[in-house]
Amino acid sequence: MSVTVCLPLFGGAAHELEERVGGKELRDLAEALRERLLAAADTLDRLRADGWTAQLGAFDLILSHPRVAGRAQAEERLRAAGVDPAALMIVEDVEEEEEAEGG
Repeated sequence: MSVTVCLPLFGGAAHELEERVGGKELRDLAEALRERLLAAADTLDRLRADGWTAQLGAFDLILSHPRVAGRAQAEERLRAAGVDPAALMIVEDVEEEEEAEGG
């Protein structure tokens, strides 16, 4: 079994602005993104120090660790690195063999 761990960075403009566009909304979003990205940078630094690698996704970072094969291991490793697993998106990947057995 494998696991995908994602560190969200931002969403699409329509999602982030919720269809409202104005100077105030853009300034508010700029401040929110600044805070969010600084927190994500701190998280990434902690995880890299623990052996995690990151690849760019469209709106997030996709994280992996050579010793992490499932959700429970990912959560344990994240906590040990000082990262709250709830702040990340963690999805166990279904292997093709498992799909064939279940289907």
